[in-house]
Amino acid sequence: MTYPSDVPDCERVNAVGRLDGHVFEQLLDSHEAASLLRIHVKTLQRMARRREIPSFVIGGKWRFRASDLEVWVHSRVHSACHPCRLDSEESDGT
Repeated sequence: MTYPSDVPDCERVNAVGRLDGHVFEQLLDSHEAASLLRIHVKTLQRMARRREIPSFVIGGKWRFRASDLEVWVHSRVHSACHPCRLDSEESDGT
């Protein structure tokens, strides 16, 4: 695909969803993201409305990046206040 010289690099998109030199991550809809997280779609949408999970709205529909969800899950699991960590600290006597 060729572009006129006055088209900025950030607008040069090829057929496979790449900006010149950058991969464009495909967005997940609510059903796909809920399936990935193994939670009900309504639970996911409620969390999105409450801004408890990384998300945004495009065209009136919630959208999610799988990479953002992975970081979010990782941060929740490794949090010091995660319930399984609190249980182990209590059992250790600390």
